[in-house]
Amino acid sequence: MPTIIVINGPAGVGKSTISAQLVGALPNMISKSGDCLRSFAPAHARALLGAGSTYRAAAALINSYLTMGAEIVLFDYIFTTYAQLQDFRHLLPPDESCTFHIFTLWAPLATVEQREATRQNRERLGPQVQTTYEAIRKALPAFSDSPDHIVSNTTIPEDATKQILSTIKLSETSKII
Repeated sequence: MPTIIVINGPAGVGKSTISAQLVGALPNMISKSGDCLRSFAPAHARALLGAGSTYRAAAALINSYLTMGAEIVLFDYIFTTYAQLQDFRHLLPPDESCTFHIFTLWAPLATVEQREATRQNRERLGPQVQTTYEAIRKALPAFSDSPDHIVSNTTIPEDATKQILSTIKLSETSKII
């Protein structure tokens, strides 16, 4: 059964770093960043296609990869509300036909801001860090009360990656038993 993994979290929390590590750890994975999809869209896409067009495009792309035979598809992006995530989830195959994991990376705002200040060879995210942090902070109880996972990303990225891999492997093992 194919697997869909979503890495969520505020801007600057480490989604791209963790996603890159997961790609290296899981064979046969297709990975797509929401930032990449958004940069591909024309500047006026929101006006033409409405709010949430990046989420809808990502779901369509994930569905296409699964139809072509992808075993694991990873998507990292910012879902600031649980409703956004649920709307996105409804565009994907039902639970009976694939395994779905969402991991929300979390760290104190000071940690995220420090990482942002020391980013090398990448454009600064500016006020998006605090804006997305505050939005997700308000939604964190909904993410916590779901079967999804909050992953602390306060130390080295490898620790968060190991936690995600462990959760995925435990999930796969429980389906076999």
